[in-house]
Order: sequence, then structure tokens, then C-alpha cells
Amino acid sequence: MQSIYIVIKDMTVINANLSSSYFSADLSQNAYLGFAHNLARYIEDKIPKIKNRFGKTEQASLGKEKAFAILKHLEFNQGHASFAGHLKDNNHQALNIPMNPPEIKGTLKQTVVMQLFLRSASDDDLKTWVQNFLLFHRFAGGDIQKAEKLGIDIISNDQDLAANLDYEKGWVAQDATAQLIEVAKKTDYSHAFCDFLSLFKKIQKGNKKKEDKISYQRHHKGWFYASLSGYQLLEKPKSREGARYGHSHAYAEPIIGLHQLIYFKPALTQTLFWFSEFNQNIYRLKQGI
Repeated sequence: MQSIYIVIKDMTVINANLSSSYFSADLSQNAYLGFAHNLARYIEDKIPKIKNRFGKTEQASLGKEKAFAILKHLEFNQGHASFAGHLKDNNHQALNIPMNPPEIKGTLKQTVVMQLFLRSASDDDLKTWVQNFLLFHRFAGGDIQKAEKLGIDIISNDQDLAANLDYEKGWVAQDATAQLIEVAKKTDYSHAFCDFLSLFKKIQKGNKKKEDKISYQRHHKGWFYASLSGYQLLEKPKSREGARYGHSHAYAEPIIGLHQLIYFKPALTQTLFWFSEFNQNIYRLKQGI
């Protein structure tokens, strides 16, 4: 089993899904983990299955993928409200809309960094398989543009990964749960979220020659936003008609967390990876080593 890093540089995606839950309009980190897991499964099917001297075939560690992205451009498609609370609601019409989020899509350009745990294969084979994967698969429901021309790097160690990303410029998502908890200790989580996310109008009075200057600010410095951070099961998984591939199915509700956009620095690379864990009926996205 080998740990490899796959870097896909300057990947442009159009019509990507940017509504991670009913309460948040953003690109969830779960999209990157799903993309990495799909790629890992695709590659594993391509690697020849060779039995060892004991007659056993080495098994891949699927489900342990890690990923993050350096975001260079994100633009929402025009004509879509982000969620019900943003709709024009002079007559309280939003109270009667269906309880499902409107479709929110957009365009993004990003460098995607993934860590996969796979059976041994050559770098040339891996690069070919990744290229073929990009030609026929989507990212977050969106179309990957000019997949045949994307730069793909296969890297085997932490030092080479940091060097590979040395000239990358853009923004990365950082988990801000610890900051949220500190503020929530003084009030509660609802007030803490509002404290991080609300904008406050600031008016600087002008004189006869200058008009009033209006600006908006937050209590906390930095680009904070609410994002899907996992799911909590509402029941035990069970056999259910219509479930994909006959897998067990369970209804769940989203867990919303607080994230922050920070400017990418190569020295932070290992702390930026997102991964998932499942414990006590809770699927959570976590970040770090």
C-alpha cells in the first residue's frame, strides 16, 4: 500500500453545485472528499490484482482519502437566490416555498490536492488513469473544462508536495470550529454564528460637498461562512427500496459548521487536508494531520 499525492492544477468547473445544504450556499469540503474517493475507486479498478506468496491480494484503503483545494476564482450563476432567507419576502411568501433548497450553481477555478492510499502502481500509469478519469467524470455535478490539457502531478512525499505548491496563489478553507466554540461559551451557538456571519452597517457622515460614506463590517476579522460539516443519522441504516446499489439507507440531517477562507501558504499544506470520520451515528468532516 502506498500513500500518494495527486495535484490537479487550475481545474475550471462550470455549473458546479454550490448549495451544500438548506442553510448554506457554498462549496462543501465534502465535494472534494467525494471526488477523491471516486477517483481512488476508479484507479483501484485499473491496478492489476497480483497475489502475494500467500495467495492473497493486497487491499486498498478506500474511504481514508484526504483533500483540499486552492481556490482562485468562484462565481455564482446569475438569477438564483442563495436560500429561502435571501428571497424578496415583503409579503412573507418565503414561508410557503417548498422545503428544499433552490438549485445554486457556479463556476470555479482551483488547484485540487488529494492524498490517496492505493496499491502500488507507476507514476506514468497513475497520471494516465487520472487524465482519463477527468475526461468522463464531474466535480460537484459540474463539467470539468479542457480536462485533456490539465496539469497532473503525482507526488510521493510531503517535502516534494510543498515544493510543488510553492508558486500557487489562492484561498483555502480552514475549520473555524474552535473560534466558534470560544464565542459560544459566552452566549450560545445561535448567537455565536450570528456574531461571525452578520454584517453591520457603518455610516460616516459627509459634509456639503461629500455624501455619506456607507460601509459594512463584521465583529471578527476574516472571511467566515457557514458550511456543511457532516451529517447526523436520524435512524439506524436499513434495507430500503430504491437505495443505490442495494446499500443500507438512513435518513440524516446536515451539521453546519463555521469555516474561514485564508490565503494559501505552502508551509500550511499538511494542516489544510480535510478528511472524514464516522462515529456514534455522526459523519463529520475534520481538518488537520
